[in-house]
Order: sequence, then C-alpha cells, then structure tokens
Amino acid sequence: MNIKKILLFIISITIFGCGCNDDGFESFELTEFERSLIPFTTEQNVQFINQESELLDATITAKTIDNFNLNSSDDESCMVTLVESHRNQLILNGTGQDFFVFVQKSRNLTEFIITSGVRDFAIDGCETNFETIVQATTNYTSDGFSFENVFILENCGTENLISTFIYSSQNGIEFIKYDNGNYLKQVE
Repeated sequence: MNIKKILLFIISITIFGCGCNDDGFESFELTEFERSLIPFTTEQNVQFINQESELLDATITAKTIDNFNLNSSDDESCMVTLVESHRNQLILNGTGQDFFVFVQKSRNLTEFIITSGVRDFAIDGCETNFETIVQATTNYTSDGFSFENVFILENCGTENLISTFIYSSQNGIEFIKYDNGNYLKQVE
C-alpha cells in the first residue's frame, strides 16, 4: 500500500508541479512600410559602378521572412513573444564582400541595420531602434550623385573600410562610400 501512495505522490508532483510560471502571447509585427524596406521577392542581378567607371556585378538575394520566439530559451515560462524579422543579402561578386540587411520588430521598436561580418552600420549615430523609422528617411548628395528618400547607415565601429551605406526601399543598397574616398553606386 505504501508503494502505491508513494507512486501516486510522485505522479501528482510530476503532473501538477511542472508547468508554466506565467503564460501569455505577444506578437510584434512590422508595419507595411517596414516590410517594404526590403522589396526583393526574387534574386536579382545588379551592377555597381566605381569612381573609375568600372562595372562590378552583384547579386541581391530574395528577402527571407522569419517569426521567432524571443522567450524560446526560458524553460520556466510559457510566455510567447513573436518577433517578425526580414533580411536579405547583397553579394559583390568576385570581391569576397557581402552585406546583410536586417529589419526586425522587437517590442515596439524597429531595428534596421546593415552588417558585414562583425561590422554594423546603422542610422543616425548608430541608432538601431526606432519607434517610427519613416522619420529617418532623408535626401543625400555625395560624389556628384543625389538620392531622395533614403536611409544613411554609418559605420558603428572604429575600424572599417566602409564609412557609409545609402539605402532605399526601392533599390536596396544604392551607394557604398569607402573611407579612402572610393565608392560603388548601383547602376539603374
């Protein structure tokens, strides 16, 4: 009889003792404008021109969309916090340079960055989180080229070859400005 009581006690603890401390659901989705920041649904081949009028072939990958749970590593909680993330890649063919573009909603803020390895590029003094990212669009002129309604993403590190990316929601990375004064401009 005591073995049955002990087994019943162990089963009761197992069933009722395990579970969630809290439960709930949050979902942070990108706005339509934020979703449109990476417009590429298929892979595209583009060209860039440098300061010496040399052409460089490049590939823009199709946008990848993910929704992931921020709380997935917390075993004690059943809280689900879904975050929407869009990303794609610009590959400068034959150079070994590639750049990833990320747009993500986390809580009520939008994160928008370009990254290359361990180097990050972000808007306005390396700000990565915005309540309303549309406010960060601006007009920009460099090396005889003018850009309207673009994002200027600057180097957030101390050492880098690249100082600035000019990004538009129509063409992606339109302009890359290097620290040594060189540039690459996407050919339209």
